[in-house]
Amino acid sequence: MHMIALSLAPLALLASVDFDEDKMPAAEVKATELAEAEDEAETKAEAEAEAEAKAEKKAAEKAAKKTKKVCRRIRADASSRQKKRVCLTTEQWREYNNRR
Repeated sequence: MHMIALSLAPLALLASVDFDEDKMPAAEVKATELAEAEDEAETKAEAEAEAEAKAEKKAAEKAAKKTKKVCRRIRADASSRQKKRVCLTTEQWREYNNRR
């Protein structure tokens, strides 16, 4: 039980110290303000990086969707009963259907 009381003693001393910005030297105040400004800049940079990453991910998903292969069974010619499996991208299927 004495160990707990000894370990909490430094915390009690820190809690009893009053912090007053008016009594801080000007250099320390400026250093604190600069640190806060740097923290804000880092937060903004991280937010921008996240937004950029999301945009890249959406663009990659959209590109993947365009390049995704779609397989269909089509007849080789009108007189044939046999169907052939053909895999093309959505854009290639559009071109194929427009040629017919």
